[in-house]
Amino acid sequence: MRSWIVAAAVVAVFIGGWCAGSTHEQSSWQAEKLAMSAERDKQINDARAAESAMREQIMTAQEDAAEREKRMVADAAAAGRATDGLRGEIASLRRGLSAATAEANRRTADAALDVFQQCADEYRAVAQAADQHASDAVTLDQAWPGR
Repeated sequence: MRSWIVAAAVVAVFIGGWCAGSTHEQSSWQAEKLAMSAERDKQINDARAAESAMREQIMTAQEDAAEREKRMVADAAAAGRATDGLRGEIASLRRGLSAATAEANRRTADAALDVFQQCADEYRAVAQAADQHASDAVTLDQAWPGR
């Protein structure tokens, strides 16, 4: 009978140890699951914040582009009005050339050549800026991830 009691005590101690170990393992697993869940939630929140920031940046860029487009249209209209005014002035000068003196015609030609030189300089500057812009666009396109 004594061996039965010892065996029962050993079994009871084993079962108690097994239950305690199992409970300890389960609590460790639960703690690990909670840590992993918290990390996953943090990663999801970080991804959502990054997506939101990117969406905001895209919206801002689109709004800025719309504003630039409005300014370009207004600038083009103003340039058109200025060109129309210059056409009238040029037509008036042409009509008066035959009645003007040789000196007046020389001054008019000199002024026209000055304006022509200024226009040529501006066209050159615009062409250089356009070339630089095109080069920058190609550089950005080539450097873009996923190429």
